[in-house]
Amino acid sequence: MRDDLHRTVGVGQRWRGVIRNAKAKADRVDRLPVSVVDAVRLSLNDGLRKSWLADLRTAVIQGSSDLFSGDRMRAALHQCASSATSVVEREVAECVRARAAFESTGQLVTGAVVEVGGRLRDRQFELLVAQVRGKYPKDAAELRAVFLAARDKCDISKVVDGSGNIASRSIKKKRIELDEAVE
Repeated sequence: MRDDLHRTVGVGQRWRGVIRNAKAKADRVDRLPVSVVDAVRLSLNDGLRKSWLADLRTAVIQGSSDLFSGDRMRAALHQCASSATSVVEREVAECVRARAAFESTGQLVTGAVVEVGGRLRDRQFELLVAQVRGKYPKDAAELRAVFLAARDKCDISKVVDGSGNIASRSIKKKRIELDEAVE
């Protein structure tokens, strides 16, 4: 794979680091999964308003709190879906709506955000491979194989913090702080 792939293919800054780590075999084990999770976290953070996510979480809690929870939940989710302003917000709302039909736990929103993060990762992998294929057809197959191998190593659940919101800090920084604490 080309060494300058991350500079010659037009991708955003957060996904440029993913391509940079994908090209170097030494970085594929540790750095690639971390950079993918960080890029997904930043993409979700850009696509989800905190106020909308809080409203969605409130709607789920209120909608599941009484005897008429099914009707109230559907109405509340419809209201949140109609107030969604981004594609990511609409996708999360639809995912929560689908999960609510089969689950009744309080982790509906968190699970939906993680699921949408996984979908976003997969779509972005395909987009990156397609962009590389346009300029360097020989490198596209190798990049696809690298992404498929890294897919299972990416712990997308790390994009959500303990309170169920999008994590505000990179997991790279957290790992550095833990390494410094050990020394």
